[in-house]
Amino acid sequence: MAIDALLTKVKLYRKKRQFPEALEALHQLSNKYPGNVSIIYLLAITYYESRNEEKALKYCNAALEKDDNCKEAYELKGILLKRKGEYADSEKNLLKSLSIDENMHNARTHLIAVYYFYLQDYPTAEAHCVYMFKHRDPERDTMSRQGKIEVFDWFLLVSGMYESTLIRQKKYREAAEHIKYRISFGLSITYDPSSYVSDHADLYDLYCISGDEENRQELYKYLREFYKVSESEIKGWEESLKKDGYIPVMLEESMMLDGL
Repeated sequence: MAIDALLTKVKLYRKKRQFPEALEALHQLSNKYPGNVSIIYLLAITYYESRNEEKALKYCNAALEKDDNCKEAYELKGILLKRKGEYADSEKNLLKSLSIDENMHNARTHLIAVYYFYLQDYPTAEAHCVYMFKHRDPERDTMSRQGKIEVFDWFLLVSGMYESTLIRQKKYREAAEHIKYRISFGLSITYDPSSYVSDHADLYDLYCISGDEENRQELYKYLREFYKVSESEIKGWEESLKKDGYIPVMLEESMMLDGL
């Protein structure tokens, strides 16, 4: 069977999660074309998808031995090393992928996770988030509703890490500004604005702790009139904030990056 036909079959097998069949076809191709880097990388990613991470890492290294500019192999190797707890080497490989192609957005997302969850390098995580918002789907605000839906997953994921990095650096006003933008973007998609009540509550806390009285008063009115939040409930938020301070939400990487 011709290489293109086999690759088409591999793509179909992977889509259906029929990994044994996909791997069998890829090994046939690899035996016939042993120096083909694309096939070696496909073996790596397919082993990764089938949850055989040791084999995935083996074939990442094999691809890089053939081509030390294989950006996809560096990206996958960085992801695998992160999962193994080798964060410095993970960072190195993800950065290498981005040095070859700065638009490897999946690599950058995992790099942000390395800085945020493991190295606690919040300024660097923040910088990479800002880069993504500027360079990935920069026209998102003017997209159709369907277009916005298609980019919403990555936008929401990176927004969560970005807002948390700002809060951990006590950049409360910047965090509030982005939360407000995220809510606005979300409201251009959803027909249920009530789904953002908890986000508005977080925003209210940030206005309080940052001393942004103008925005606090405006949001107070919105909470009372639109969400019908009682005066006593809002008072309770303020008292808890005075007593305990602002407690940032603890993000979990396994929940946020599952499937990436």
